[in-house]
Amino acid sequence: MIKHGWGKNVLIDGFPRNQENFDSWSEIMGNITVFSFVLYLECSFDTMTARVIERSKLSGRTDDTP
Repeated sequence: MIKHGWGKNVLIDGFPRNQENFDSWSEIMGNITVFSFVLYLECSFDTMTARVIERSKLSGRTDDTP
């Protein structure tokens, strides 16, 4: 990662989204990365829905729906 211009410490947000994401990451990066910690944030369903709806106004993501 460093050879591609990334810093030593990287925040990976919203990952993995599914088992396939995790398996691919593990296969490619598993021997060269170390996870220092996992940060888990929790919010209410209403807050989460409101944030996704607001994000959808600019994101263009097909999964940004209630």
